[in-house]
Amino acid sequence: MGKRDGVLDKRKNRSRQAMDIWEKEERRNMKFPEKQERNSSLELLRIIGMMAIIGLHYFNGNMGGAATYAIYPTPQWWINQFFTSAFYPLVNCFVLITGFFMIISTRLRLRKAVELVILTAFYGVVSYAVGVTMGQELSAKCLFFALFPFFQGRRWFVETYIILLFFAPFISRLVQTLSKRNYQILLLAQLGFFSLWPTLGLSAPLLDGGYGITNFFTLYLIGGYIRLWGKDSRTIKTITKGRAISLYIICILGAFAASYFINPFSYAYINNIVAAVVIFLLFLQIDLKSLGINELSKYVFDVYFLHSDLNSCALLFEWLLRCSAFWTSLWIIPHLFLSIVVIFILCTGIAVCRKKLFSRTIDHWLDRWDKLNRPINI
Repeated sequence: MGKRDGVLDKRKNRSRQAMDIWEKEERRNMKFPEKQERNSSLELLRIIGMMAIIGLHYFNGNMGGAATYAIYPTPQWWINQFFTSAFYPLVNCFVLITGFFMIISTRLRLRKAVELVILTAFYGVVSYAVGVTMGQELSAKCLFFALFPFFQGRRWFVETYIILLFFAPFISRLVQTLSKRNYQILLLAQLGFFSLWPTLGLSAPLLDGGYGITNFFTLYLIGGYIRLWGKDSRTIKTITKGRAISLYIICILGAFAASYFINPFSYAYINNIVAAVVIFLLFLQIDLKSLGINELSKYVFDVYFLHSDLNSCALLFEWLLRCSAFWTSLWIIPHLFLSIVVIFILCTGIAVCRKKLFSRTIDHWLDRWDKLNRPINI
């Protein structure tokens, strides 16, 4: 029996090695266009994700301020906890979309990162100028941190996204050498150590609330796996639109219920990652083609910059929308959605003007910088 078992084990190992080799060859033979078409369904998800961020900032005690009066067991507490549970996973969708599109590219493009740095500095100075007119101190130090808010611990999402853009082609090069099985092992390890473990709260190796690069790597790898192997995945195929919506509801209700006992609001927690993935898969199944949505989604970063600075928050949430008048009212729910739509439309209008300004100035300067526009093959 022992000799026979040994022969069977050898055959299994050879079969597995052959399968790994076949999968690697299949991956090498996959053809992807150099310039990808914009997927309107995912661009719509990108827009909804930004609206969710506005919603989270509506409740943020330092921005919209609604969480200030969200004290248990008032209705405001239940409202705050429910919508925070619903909005959190949608933020993760941004990075899933990036992984889905960028996993096939092994070229380092510096221009996108430089454009984000310039955009950060531009809106930082604009916001600082607004602050000065409102009585903020005028100094070289304040101007420096307005230009480079990363050094003051602000603009965490943009900072981490820029870091991801740099590492993305290296990650893509790595995973393109992996078989499907080995990619799955990598994903399980990443999720186990940096999502499931922190969710359980057992002195995890990383407790940054999902605000760091590690969670971005996790989401990037998941988005990439869906792109490379999603069509062959039995698990992914079973997630229909109805199941995706059901799983999303279960995840947010789970977080909502858990919020009575603990703080379940971390982008890295497994419930928020699962909810983000099923919503992403839901939108992948929607056949939508819209030039308007594709155009609108180009301004989501502008919307983020314009509404999330403390000076612009004071103007938008308090002066324009009078949010504090609704903190203790049940009308807070319709006011929340009205605020999201108004802020998104207003900021998009400003972003269109910014784009026209940059097209005549900054973009021309960047176009002349050959090394910046020349991709680096990894």
